[in-house]
Amino acid sequence: MAEEKDHTVSGPAARFPALYFGAALAAGIISFILMFQTYRSIYEATGELHERHYKLLNAAGSLILLDSRLSLAANLAASTGQPRYEREYRRLSPELNDAIKKISKFTVSDVGSPQVAEINKANLQLEELELRALQLALSGKRREASALLGGREYEGFKKAYSSGISGLLQEFEEALLVESAASRSGIVKNSIAAAAGFFISLMFWALAAVSARRWFKVRESTEALVAEKDAEYRHFFDTVQEIFYRADWKGLLTNITPSIWKYSGYTREELLGKPISDLYLNPEDRGRLIKELLTKGMVEDYEVKLKAKDRGVLDVLVNARLLKGFAGLPAGVEGSLRDITARKAAEDKLRRMNRLYSVITRINGAVMRAHAPQKIYEELCRAAVEEGGIKFAWVGLPGPGGSIAPAASCGSGEDFLQEIQTSIYASLPEGRGPSGTASREGKVFINSDTAKNPAMLPWRAAALRKGYLSSATFPIGGGGVVNFYSGETGFFEEGEAALLSSLGEGVSYAVNSARSELVCAEVSSQLEHAKEQLREVRK
Repeated sequence: MAEEKDHTVSGPAARFPALYFGAALAAGIISFILMFQTYRSIYEATGELHERHYKLLNAAGSLILLDSRLSLAANLAASTGQPRYEREYRRLSPELNDAIKKISKFTVSDVGSPQVAEINKANLQLEELELRALQLALSGKRREASALLGGREYEGFKKAYSSGISGLLQEFEEALLVESAASRSGIVKNSIAAAAGFFISLMFWALAAVSARRWFKVRESTEALVAEKDAEYRHFFDTVQEIFYRADWKGLLTNITPSIWKYSGYTREELLGKPISDLYLNPEDRGRLIKELLTKGMVEDYEVKLKAKDRGVLDVLVNARLLKGFAGLPAGVEGSLRDITARKAAEDKLRRMNRLYSVITRINGAVMRAHAPQKIYEELCRAAVEEGGIKFAWVGLPGPGGSIAPAASCGSGEDFLQEIQTSIYASLPEGRGPSGTASREGKVFINSDTAKNPAMLPWRAAALRKGYLSSATFPIGGGGVVNFYSGETGFFEEGEAALLSSLGEGVSYAVNSARSELVCAEVSSQLEHAKEQLREVRK
């Protein structure tokens, strides 16, 4: 009876092997579709989030720049009574209103931020006070107008405006995290479904192979199946884009996917048999990972920095488990690495942009308070160091013999200015660097790597001793320049050149206005002195 039952069960499978082949093909097609949808969703979600992020940052940057220029024009019009500042104010006011309407439409349709209402309210309150100040200035009451714009009420509205913009960016970051989490959840579900389809496909292919062996009565069926499965595994291992690895209990790499070359520049052959600890940028990260493996038996999403062959740095997430051998003793580690370098770069860029916006906001406030160019230069340097994460900042102005002389500085680098020489002449090596180029050509100069940039050769040794690994230089009018130095390579990017250029224009505008005020004051003083002399002569 047992033999008859076995024959009854296995007979149809042996007679109709095409049934398993068809099922395996269908499962494979479904698995392929799910995998395609997973990768497409990753691409679409990432692209959409980055695009929205870029648009909102640009819109917020426009609000900050327009508000600062509008406030500056109102203060200058109130303090000097000159019509050109009033005209500038009335020209900029509609632009700011349009920018607020633009960001309002964008956030309502894409993000939905309640902070826009606060920005709009603060802007209307600021505009009302500024218009009152302009009316007072036109009627000759410039002192009352200046007092109105320097009062607590006006400062409160400015703080509310800045708070609204900061809250808008914060809300967007929070929404971005929520959407990213939701997107990852969907991707994980699709990946699980794709993996299930893939394994179902493998199951049907295995059943089809068994039926085919029975059909053709091949004796070496077991060896053939093992060879087939091994070939499939080897093909998967050699072509998969994820990085899978295995190391023995000594920490030597025994296997790793060839895709490691795509991310690190090392070939599989260069790494096999080498200590995996050699790849870690910070050895203490490896120690913490091993400690957690021995404690929990596995690690999930452990973030580390690895060395790349071209001396670059690779940010990865490690997922690994401890392999155990005889008597439960540790026998090795196997796991996977996922490259997150691009994501970390985007996060770093966002942090740098936020710091730069903080610098711009602080400079705008200083411009409204300061009435002397030197004060503006000094506050610019302090804001860059205290708010922008800059290691050293200095302002240079044209000096004798075509040199660029320091006018103000802040940070760890006063002795650095005594070691270097700069010039505006392109015929000299000292004139082809950041300061000379920015002063002569009136454009932003980004130095991403001091050690490799040939333009930095005359100052390279001194800069590296101080730890200045990158820099940004932008003009401020009249041949003057501003230099920012950072202790990180690649700290400044070409995408930030527009903001630095706008900052330079704002500072130039404020300095020119301050100089005009000083000239007017000096002329008035000389006129009063001449009148006094005339009265003495008449006596």
